[in-house]
Amino acid sequence: MEQIEEIHDYLDGLDQPGKVLSLGTMLKVGKTLNSGKPLDNFLLALIYNELPEEFRE
Repeated sequence: MEQIEEIHDYLDGLDQPGKVLSLGTMLKVGKTLNSGKPLDNFLLALIYNELPEEFRE
């Protein structure tokens, strides 16, 4: 998960791609909503099941 966030931050820091929305975005928001603690596998599975189909691909 940490590597995903690092890649997201790298891409987000580049001028060319514009705004980056990724799994890294979801992990950061989830961590904020979870009192600063990373999401565990159970919470990630719950979130995944609620995602619209277009984001699961």
